[in-house]
Amino acid sequence: MVRPTPPVGTWRLGLWAQRVGQLLAQLAHVAHKRPARQALHIFLIVLGFCVQGALLLAAGYLVDLSVSLMELWAELARKHLELTL
Repeated sequence: MVRPTPPVGTWRLGLWAQRVGQLLAQLAHVAHKRPARQALHIFLIVLGFCVQGALLLAAGYLVDLSVSLMELWAELARKHLELTL
């Protein structure tokens, strides 16, 4: 019996998931030792703070962009009223 070929995206996703699983298994093996576990916790906390900082920066850019867009709409509305009245 011939099995159908899976779509290309699923195969790549399966391979990626397998690699991530192997990496997590190696990380779990290393994390059994106390110093490695403490270093891993510190690294994950610092990584979390970095990700939060990047998200806050992106949120700041989005707020700035929306304020600029509101100013542009106000200017367009003013110009429209100036032309129509």
